[in-house]
Amino acid sequence: MKSPIHNDQYFYVIPEDVNNRQSVILRGEEAFHCTKVLRKKAGDRFFAVDGSGNEYLVELEEAHKDTVTCHILDSKTRPTELSSDITLAQALIKNDHFDLVVEKCTELGVNTIIPLETERSLADPGKNKFHRWQKIMLSSMKQSRRSVLPRLNEVTPLDELVEKSNHYDVKIIFHEKSDRPVFDFTKNIIMSGTKILVLVGPEGGFTESEHRTAVSHDFISLSLGRRRLRAETAAISAIGIFSNLYTPQNT
Repeated sequence: MKSPIHNDQYFYVIPEDVNNRQSVILRGEEAFHCTKVLRKKAGDRFFAVDGSGNEYLVELEEAHKDTVTCHILDSKTRPTELSSDITLAQALIKNDHFDLVVEKCTELGVNTIIPLETERSLADPGKNKFHRWQKIMLSSMKQSRRSVLPRLNEVTPLDELVEKSNHYDVKIIFHEKSDRPVFDFTKNIIMSGTKILVLVGPEGGFTESEHRTAVSHDFISLSLGRRRLRAETAAISAIGIFSNLYTPQNT
């Protein structure tokens, strides 16, 4: 009798450990979690994702101290990914609040997160925090059944990002004084393959000077409504809107 497939159990395998689409090898924490925490054994079936867009249905073959070898039964490419590439540039805010942005926006489908340095943002979080955010991304990718692990860029000054933003198809800055509702704009841009850059400010928002700079570089100024939102709420709300616009209809 075949082992049931555990749809809620996803594991991460680095692309180098996918062997000719025949087998995968789980290592380190993933192997430990598989066999020691969840007590998987030979014949058990579950999913593995490589963070580069591939999802594999696998069956456990052998478990050793630090590795788990699985046979690939089936594979899919980007089965739950959005049809467009979304980058969120979020101004640095309180650490636990930025953690929430990383977690929820990964679940919602962003491809890249850029910690943004602005006039009102907090200080550079340091390498330890970056390591934490990368772990949150990995966990959120598996939890939400994604196959792509988002990129986490270095802290980037707003002026520098704006100057180097020409390769994006759509560039948006959310600003509390904008009088253009986001839904009035998004109904006109549903187009697969679009590269979108979304700027969300810190507590207190972008300064008038920062807003003018972005608009002068073809950023479209949009509003998320009349209520004043916390920075993390604004980011999650904005990405949620685009996530729904660009979710493939067959998922």
